[in-house]
Amino acid sequence: MLKLKCCGLTVDLELLHGDYFRERFREYADGHSGRPDLICVSHLAAELSAPEGKEKRLDPFKKCVTLEDGTICSVSNNPEGETTFIFRVSPDASRAEMWFRENYTYRYSTRTAIEYRYSCNAFCDRLALEGDMVLHGAAIGFRGKGVVFSARPGVGKSTQASLWEKLWPKETVKINEDRPAVCFPGGVPTLCGIPWSGSDPVNRDISLPMGALVLIRRGGVPRIERLRPADVFAPVYRELCVSHYNKRAAEAVYDALGRLLEKTPVYMLDCTMGEETPRLALEAFEKDGIV
Repeated sequence: MLKLKCCGLTVDLELLHGDYFRERFREYADGHSGRPDLICVSHLAAELSAPEGKEKRLDPFKKCVTLEDGTICSVSNNPEGETTFIFRVSPDASRAEMWFRENYTYRYSTRTAIEYRYSCNAFCDRLALEGDMVLHGAAIGFRGKGVVFSARPGVGKSTQASLWEKLWPKETVKINEDRPAVCFPGGVPTLCGIPWSGSDPVNRDISLPMGALVLIRRGGVPRIERLRPADVFAPVYRELCVSHYNKRAAEAVYDALGRLLEKTPVYMLDCTMGEETPRLALEAFEKDGIV
């Protein structure tokens, strides 16, 4: 059993590939006792059967099944119609279970990658129900403030974080490459690292007051503009990590985003892959008194 502490939550993980997670999550290891806020367990089974309940088809090979008690199950099938994976999470996201078919080779992923993804999903929903949130973005600390670069995959959010580290190595620390959290201790938006990140294992256990949220898009000429909260609510909501089929979690994270945008400046940055982009952003931050 791997015991973690993050964002004020205690988490117990009992996963098939424990050694991988023990190494990757070592900075968050915590020998807590008592009942955890979230427990996530993986199982192997010779055969799997989809549970019965209210179904919603997500794609040709995946459906969501909601049971009478509110438990949510994500069920995956192979092209032959056989159930190959079930992810089951309680309504309050305090317990999550993954069921894998024994001796089955998954075509587009590995068991470890699936465990990584779905354990993160459970954590994101549990954190949302606590009034906090996780979003897609590359997060850095700069001069004691948290900055998150958020964009669709491939636009360059990790590149921007790396450029800041290259230009100002003594003032910059990478916190998370893909999934930072924002929590609200005392009502103050606070950037927090979590154990899960992207393909690169950058997941530091660091918490800093939020300085800015930067939406980035690829542009030929670097340009930065400060935006009104009302103009960015919808695009930022799409970048939040939450299971939208869990209505309670989706509503809770909606409220958390409102609190973030009330107190955190948001910018639109037209970026290139050159050093001129972070220099332009820093100039704007300094002008607005953020760093």
